[in-house]
Amino acid sequence: MGKNKKQVRKKAKLTVDVTVEEFKSLGGELMNRHAAGNAADFDTRWMSCFGAEPEVCADVWRRLEVEEADPDAPDDKIAEPSHLLWSLLLLKTYETEPVLSGICGGCDEGTFRLESPKFPELGFGPPLLQ
Repeated sequence: MGKNKKQVRKKAKLTVDVTVEEFKSLGGELMNRHAAGNAADFDTRWMSCFGAEPEVCADVWRRLEVEEADPDAPDDKIAEPSHLLWSLLLLKTYETEPVLSGICGGCDEGTFRLESPKFPELGFGPPLLQ
């Protein structure tokens, strides 16, 4: 009479804490701006590039769960904070890979193609940002 219990695999969490200041620094590098500079200019450019405040990025990073990853894998093998910003940049601007890979520090287009869509595929989208 007992029901078969469905085994639920525990989701891996991205446990590397990244502060708001660290996200500002990473985003500033992509935008070629310093967070300590003109705050209004930095904030305007940030929202134009990423569409979510650094505080939201840090919160999303803390809450993000990875569905199909080895929970024992090192966090840097799952994703990096800069890849979250790459995903936001892709979602916000929907530019071509050559343009976006150039913005993202001149990374290889293949690397950008591999890393930037990780978060939309993991269910990252507007509901998580609200």
